[in-house]
Amino acid sequence: MKSEGTYYFTITGEVREAMINGICNARRSEQDVCLRFIYGFVGEDYEQNDWDISPLMMARFQPASWGQLEHFGKVALTGVFTSFDGGLSTPPKPYDLKNVKVPVLLLYGENDQLTHKSQVARLARELNSTGVLEDMKPGCLWPKLNHLDFTFARDVGKMINKPLLHSIQQLYNKYDP
Repeated sequence: MKSEGTYYFTITGEVREAMINGICNARRSEQDVCLRFIYGFVGEDYEQNDWDISPLMMARFQPASWGQLEHFGKVALTGVFTSFDGGLSTPPKPYDLKNVKVPVLLLYGENDQLTHKSQVARLARELNSTGVLEDMKPGCLWPKLNHLDFTFARDVGKMINKPLLHSIQQLYNKYDP
């Protein structure tokens, strides 16, 4: 679909509602086609799935612009952490990570299929060379932590948010003047 000169992909409200009410609203993992599809991209974690939030996640599904998809494709094809300039047809222009001036803590999910640990480790090496990397570590001890769990896990407060607040407090104390 084209709107205001931008190409994007979207699902109409009626189609989205039909999907949510039909195949995306099951209460058992083997019946929820949408959740199985999503987990194919982000990593499986049925134990931390909040069945009350799953329909809300699908209802909040937002369109993606072709520019976004091209940007992700450019990063995947070139292996360069790059800005989006000129689409796939132009050479990648890497982000200048020397411009990062604040301490950085990188967290990853052991089961994250969308942002793999090796990609986070590569970014960590680049940030370490600039002197801003504080640490790179799993987001929590849960071995099935996937990309969506950082926001939607049933136990996100206990697993991620409280330890993250502790880490932020430690950094604050370390750099407090």
